[in-house]
This record gives sequence, C-alpha cells and structure tokens, in this order.
Amino acid sequence: MRRWLGIALAVVVLAVGGALGWVLVSANRLAEHYRPDIERAASGVLGAPVHLGKLRVALLPSAHVAVSEVAVDDGGFSLADVRLSLRLLPLLRGALAIDTLSLEAPHLTLVRDARGVGLVGLPRPGSRPAAPGGAASARVVVPPALGLDLRRFELRHGTVELRDEIRKSQLTLEDLTVDAALAVDASTVELPRFRTAATLAGGGPLTVDGQGLTFDLAKGTLEVPTVTVEVAKSRIVVKGRIETATGVGNAALSSDRLDLEQAAPLMALVTPEIARLGLRGTVAPDLTVAFSSGWAYQTSGSIRLADLALDAGTMAVRGLHGRLDLAATPTGATIGSRDLGLEVGGAPIAVTLASELAGDTATFKELVATGLGGTTRVTGSYGLATRHFTADVGAEGLDLAAMQHARDPRTPPRVTGTVARFQSRLAGTADTHPERSVTGTGTVLVKDGRVPGVNVAGEVVKKIGSLPLLSAVRMPAEVKSVTESPDTVITSLTADFTVGGAALQLQRTLVTSPSFSFDGGGRVGFDSDLDLQGTLRLSSAISNALVSGVRELRVGLDPNGQISVPLTIRGTPPKVVVVPDVTKLLGSGLENAAGGLLKGLGNLFKHR
Repeated sequence: MRRWLGIALAVVVLAVGGALGWVLVSANRLAEHYRPDIERAASGVLGAPVHLGKLRVALLPSAHVAVSEVAVDDGGFSLADVRLSLRLLPLLRGALAIDTLSLEAPHLTLVRDARGVGLVGLPRPGSRPAAPGGAASARVVVPPALGLDLRRFELRHGTVELRDEIRKSQLTLEDLTVDAALAVDASTVELPRFRTAATLAGGGPLTVDGQGLTFDLAKGTLEVPTVTVEVAKSRIVVKGRIETATGVGNAALSSDRLDLEQAAPLMALVTPEIARLGLRGTVAPDLTVAFSSGWAYQTSGSIRLADLALDAGTMAVRGLHGRLDLAATPTGATIGSRDLGLEVGGAPIAVTLASELAGDTATFKELVATGLGGTTRVTGSYGLATRHFTADVGAEGLDLAAMQHARDPRTPPRVTGTVARFQSRLAGTADTHPERSVTGTGTVLVKDGRVPGVNVAGEVVKKIGSLPLLSAVRMPAEVKSVTESPDTVITSLTADFTVGGAALQLQRTLVTSPSFSFDGGGRVGFDSDLDLQGTLRLSSAISNALVSGVRELRVGLDPNGQISVPLTIRGTPPKVVVVPDVTKLLGSGLENAAGGLLKGLGNLFKHR
C-alpha cells in the first residue's frame, strides 16, 4: 500500500513539475513572442525607437517577467532592469496580466532650450514625426493578450538630469525612488496615491506626495488634484491639468512659507545669480500657470516677502517685506510692487518697483525709494548672468549722516548735510566690490553741511597769522569764534563729477561758507579720502580783520575785499591736512612794505 502511495505521489509531483515546466516554457515563449509588440507599443507612446533586452519569466518565488535592459535611441532614457509581477491565473490562460511594475536604476536626461523642455532623443510635444507607413499619426495599440491591470509601480536608484542650455547649467536628481498605487484599465491610468523621494545633487533631499492623479490614455490628459513637494524644509502645493499631446493646460503653485536660507543650496543650482545675494527670510508664492500649444506658458500671481535680509559689504539690509506682483512668459516677465518696505542700517525705506525681465536682462522702468530723509529714483538695467548694470539715478533731500550710518553703522559720519539735488548716470558690475568697477558722470548740490574735526578757514587763518607782518594782529571776537570752531560749516556745495577708480573726480566745485568760499576740484574717494586743490577766499570780515593792523597787506585783497589763497586739502575726515600757500600774499606784503620804507627814506633825504 505504501509503495503504491509513494508511486502516486511521485506521479503527482512529476505531473505538477511538468505542468509548471510547461507553463514556464510557454510563458517565456509568450513573453518573447510579444516582445516586438511591447517594443512597438512603447515606441509609439514615446515617439522614438525603444529596445528591450532579454525577457525572462519565472514562477518562483512569485510569477514575474524581467527585462535585463531597456534603452531609447540617442541615450535620453535607459534602465538596468525591469520587473513585471504577474498574476498566475491569467498567465495560465495565455495572457500577461501585470500586477506590479518595478524599474531598477533608470536614467533620464532632459534638456531645456528655446523650444521648451523635452527628453533627449524624443520629439517635442506638437512636433511628433509621422508614424511608419506614412500615417499622419500613430495610435498606441495594446496587444490583446497583454492585460494592463497595473496595481503598483516601483522605481529604485533612479537618476534624472536636467540640462539647461539657456542658462548653461545642470540639475541632477540622484537616488530617486517612487512608490505608487496604480489602477489601470484600457483607457485610464490612475494613481490613488504615490510618493517620490530623491536627493538633489548639492541641494539636499526632495519628496513629492500626491493622490488622485489620473491620466486619460485616449485623450492624453493628466489631471493633478493635489501634489505636495517638500524641499529645503519647505512645502509647496501644486495642482493642475495638462493635455500632454499639445501642452495645453493650467497649473497652480502655492506655499505658505519657503525658507530661503534653507533653500540656499537649491537656489545656487537653479538661480545662482539670486543665490549670490545671500538672501535670508521667507517667501510665500501664489502663482497660476496657463499652458498653450507647444508648452508655451503664461504665469501670473504674487509672491509675498516676509522679513528678508541680506548683507552687501558693510551695509545690512533687513526686514524686506511686501508683495511682488508677477507676470511671466517664456520670453520675459514683469515684476512690480507698490508696498515694499525694508531697513538699511536700521533706517526704514519704502520702495515702489516696476521692472521687466527679458532673457537674462532685468530692466528697471521705475524704482522709487523713500527714506534716509529724502527720495531716490532709479531707472536702468541689470544682467543676471554678467551682473553688469547701468543706472540713471536722481535723488533729493537725502541726509548724508543717515546714508553713512546705513552703509557702515560702526563709523561716525565724516560729513553731514542734505543732498538737495543729485543726478548721475552710472555703469558697473555688481560683484563683491562694485565700487571698483562703477563709472559715470553727474552733478550734486549739498546744503547745510558740516565736516567734523577740521576747520578749513581756521587752518588758513592760522597760517596767515603766523606771518611776521601779522604777529601782532588781534582778531575780533566774532571772527575768532568762527575760525576757532572745530568743524567746517558748509552753506552749499555744487560740483560736476565723474566716477571711476572707486572715487569721484570733482570739477567746477564751488563751496560757500560763512567764513570762506572755495572753487577748484580734485578727488573724493568712496572711503571719504580727500585730495582737493583750488582757491580759498576768506570772508570780507575775516580778511579785513587780518589786514586791519597791517596797511601793507591791503594790496592782497581782491576787488571784493577778500584774501585769496591757493589751497590743498588732503586726508580722510577728521584727519585732514589743510595746506594754504601764503607765499604770494607774503610777497605782496613785503613788497609793499619795502616800497613804503624806501619812499619814506627818500622823503627823509629830500627834506635834508
């Protein structure tokens, strides 16, 4: 009995094994038989030749089909391994019902150029070539025996490269993983849920979660109810609808908070020009995008700024807030605002802005800053790639002390006063030291100024007072108080100037003061270093006081009753050296005194 039982069991095992072997052989034959159909179907979907490696079918530990390699011509897409988990009962009936699709180490290369974004080697939307055989278009036909009943999609160790031919940059997603639940039928692919994770090379982790995504195979329409992107510790929500064949659709992007400091590595890859500013703070975009044929787009919406900050040399910009209104197309954008505010060195400034962006050039049609005691208006342009700028700058009512404090709060003001009028045309490069490259021309009018720590008229009077002829002269009290003041008071200063070499080169400079006037020119460095030459004319009161006791020096007075002295001013306030040239004045006095002496002697001898 046992013998017959063993024989029966062996027969069953052999039968099952034979059946499994027959099923396995049939499955491998079936898979190989449909491989050209699968290649044609994939080629039809992508619009480019797709090549599959060896197909293998296995029943243990579960029924699955594996493809050793998949590649698209021209290298835009490749992967190391594809695994399709199968349901056994449909397989026994001679059909391939795919339950789970797993991709191992896929590599996609996308390119952005003037035509838009596309996969390398594939036709762009709206430009698909004619199908083989002369048909105007190719319809994707799924082999009847291939049941597209996908329930899950998996991807591991993927890589996506985005080559930006316009900006000459590259963005890479590494270690890409995707886990998605699928519901697939003959006309629709639905993702009830999916999660994507990757590492942005040089930019940190990135995750994408979504649910309810639907792709209509017949219409080529992708519906995106909600997709959440988490990057740089910030959350972005995306919604939209796209017709993939034509690129027509719409999308919305919003976030309640994007941390720019956390996003700095990402910005360095995507927008290096903006990243170089070292922005900190948060922004909240609320944008809509309308796509038209060929994936052309038009973006509109706003970006709310909150407590942004940056450092430009010793100048600290803090508390930048307000709303930017944005409208953009593939060829350009407009950015404007009426409620921007910021602080520079603790001083509040209100800003209105109207600008345009075309290619890599930003044009400021209007930039008005109100603060630091006055108003500044700027029009000009800025190259995002070259960082070269041009600007027409006009200002009025600016407080010089407040401007210097904003630029460097640690250093006391070297000059005070009010910039009553400033007009200049400038050009340069906004690198780490823009003052070294800026050039231009302009005019300036300063009123009610003061230079602390140096009294130009007092230094000249001291030099004149040291002359032998004036050693006994005593200055009136009202004149003495002016000349012994520690500061130089400026009633007004007007000058034309050129800019270059980190300095202003002054021409036709006229300074008026209660104690003197000055006309000349010279160099004023951006660090306040002075090297000026000209003629100083002491006021009539001071001049008359100096010559009142020395009749011979009256010949040194000009027709306005003023003493004129050639003058050089060098140094950085308050350490300024004033060098008056009194040799001409001294020569005139001595000559007049000698003439008087000789005349007296002549009269004396004449009387004798």
